[in-house]
Amino acid sequence: KNLFHRDTHGELQAGLAAKYFPVDLARGEKARNFRYIPATTLADSPAFTRVDTTVDFYWTHSPVDETLNGDFGVVWEGVLVPEESGNYLFKTGGELSLNGGAC
Repeated sequence: KNLFHRDTHGELQAGLAAKYFPVDLARGEKARNFRYIPATTLADSPAFTRVDTTVDFYWTHSPVDETLNGDFGVVWEGVLVPEESGNYLFKTGGELSLNGGAC
């Protein structure tokens, strides 16, 4: 309920804009057991895009209809709107940036 993306008109809509990329193994080492995949190993364009209303997944296969076979990476983009001001702790298995800067 706190994650949003901007639609084509600039309005906030629920969920994060997700881009799912196949991993180009020629660009880097193979991913093993869900670890961080460097962005340089992602293919040049996403295999598919969608809006994910939550980012809490446990994948054992392709996230959508076997579109991505093998290793893949996801880039989520959007806006975080906290319910109240304060300090927050983010735990992630990948790279996180807020307002364009690394956390």
